[in-house]
Amino acid sequence: MIYLTGDTHNMIDGGKLFRAPYIKEGDYLIVCGDFGFIWATNPKDGEELNTLRKLERLPYTILFIDGNHENFDRLFSNEFKLVDMFGSQVRQIRSNIYHLQRGERYIIEGHSFLTIGGAMSIDKYRRTEHHSWWSQELLSKADEDKIFRTIQQNSSFDYVLSHTAPISIAEKIFGDKINFAGFALTQSCKTLCHCFLSNCCHRYPLNVGFVDITILKSSLSQNMGK
Repeated sequence: MIYLTGDTHNMIDGGKLFRAPYIKEGDYLIVCGDFGFIWATNPKDGEELNTLRKLERLPYTILFIDGNHENFDRLFSNEFKLVDMFGSQVRQIRSNIYHLQRGERYIIEGHSFLTIGGAMSIDKYRRTEHHSWWSQELLSKADEDKIFRTIQQNSSFDYVLSHTAPISIAEKIFGDKINFAGFALTQSCKTLCHCFLSNCCHRYPLNVGFVDITILKSSLSQNMGK
């Protein structure tokens, strides 16, 4: 079984990961950005290591795309090795925790996923670079080229995993109050598949912050008249 959630932000909302007894061994939980458990500037930070040890004792596998609140200096470094999984490569954080890379196509339990990470921090003005904000949060030209190349090489995907929203959704939420440049890629993909973004799960109460992917897909299909 595959479950979705988002915006754990380390233990700000990450406690819900320990309050999901229905997620069993062999299941996958996908965090759609702002995982946040790789945050400390010091890789040997005791509190972070202790939390990761607790996560490693969970019976299920945690997969995550990056959002905008991640320590990209570490996440994009050689600290975490690339391993083959789901028909592509992922970065292994712990034995049961993996970072899904930007612009990849993964096959998980027979479902195909296109992964689009990153987002723009609207609060970066009050953050400190390389301490609480990282410029790598935005997709690079190389990221964009890779994403479009992956799209061109594959006729369709079952799902897009994104931290930010397609333009069509962002416009309804924010109107003309936001610069939509960062939403372009998910807009270009939205007609290919169901697009799951972090905030669709983040709005759930802390103790039910997970969505069964099959139930959510069925609900979306009914709402879309498909």
